[in-house]
Amino acid sequence: MLKGILAVVVSLCLLFTPLFSPAASARPTEIYAHKIEQTKHHSKLRKIEKIVLVYGIGARAFDAGQTAHNLATGGHENFMPSQSPAVCVLWIAGLTIGEQIGTHELRKHGHRKLALIISLASPAGSVRGIIYSKQHGAW
Repeated sequence: MLKGILAVVVSLCLLFTPLFSPAASARPTEIYAHKIEQTKHHSKLRKIEKIVLVYGIGARAFDAGQTAHNLATGGHENFMPSQSPAVCVLWIAGLTIGEQIGTHELRKHGHRKLALIISLASPAGSVRGIIYSKQHGAW
């Protein structure tokens, strides 16, 4: 069974892999010049991106602190994968790091608006958790 699945995967990879890459005919200096030019224009964060970065990390950090305090004092978290303060803080930190890596890659490849939308929308869960906890007297 496993050999059959492996054979299908290898066949599909070979079928959809181009044998002659269009980049192979280009000179290496042309390829690297394009990459250097692309990184020159997108290496710095704009002011709005810095503000959104601080908003996202701040919301997630406050949510992690509130979650850890709530669980350490005997509270219950409804929207977390665990009831351990350390696991919940690591979960929130992992989400934050993943978001930052993803938006960095989007900006690096020229998708600044999409990265900005994701950066604005991603902390919404943390903001919802902060508001929910405050409404229910968690802290």
